[in-house]
Amino acid sequence: MIHKLVIALSKGRILKETILLLNSIGIFFKKKYLLSRKLILKTNNSNIKIILVRAFDVPIYVNYGVADLGIVGRDVLFEHNLKNLYHLTDLKISKCRLSIISKSNFDYLKFINSGLKLCVATKYINITRKYFLSKNININLIKLSGSLELSPLIGLSNIIVDLIDTGLTLKENNLIEIKCILKVSSQLIINKSSLKFKNNFLQSIFKIFKKNINL
Repeated sequence: MIHKLVIALSKGRILKETILLLNSIGIFFKKKYLLSRKLILKTNNSNIKIILVRAFDVPIYVNYGVADLGIVGRDVLFEHNLKNLYHLTDLKISKCRLSIISKSNFDYLKFINSGLKLCVATKYINITRKYFLSKNININLIKLSGSLELSPLIGLSNIIVDLIDTGLTLKENNLIEIKCILKVSSQLIINKSSLKFKNNFLQSIFKIFKKNINL
């Protein structure tokens, strides 16, 4: 018996490379779906369907078994740290980095050595807290969901912790990268129960991944 397989993909910045990756292993869906509001997509394989969700929700769908597989950034995976999924492999696509960012005229080292509490805006609350705790730096965390670059510019925070891809946004807004916290690329994750009950089908899919993208 062939089990139906559900793959969760992020609607965010990694979608384009993810689609190319799936195409390389023979999984296709009609591109017109991307111009619509459809969230559940049929593929050329009647036993595989795609669901499109927010980047931060991909591990949650996989963790609770709504999706069997997911492709998600390492940043999101580390931020959630969920227990009912396995990290299968690094897909080596959509590379960027999670970094500390400030205004170009902010003296970061002087500030943290002063003993004052550093105000940090980010959507990566868990990663950020863990990093600064490991450095014994006292911080005040502000959670933001978007437009983080605005925060230090208007004085809401001293710094932000956010993803850097090309760096153009930083350059255009007089911001600089202080330090990389985490190197990021897309990861393949799997639900633990799916691995148990759909093992044969999943193993065949994973073999195709390994064969076609040199994992």
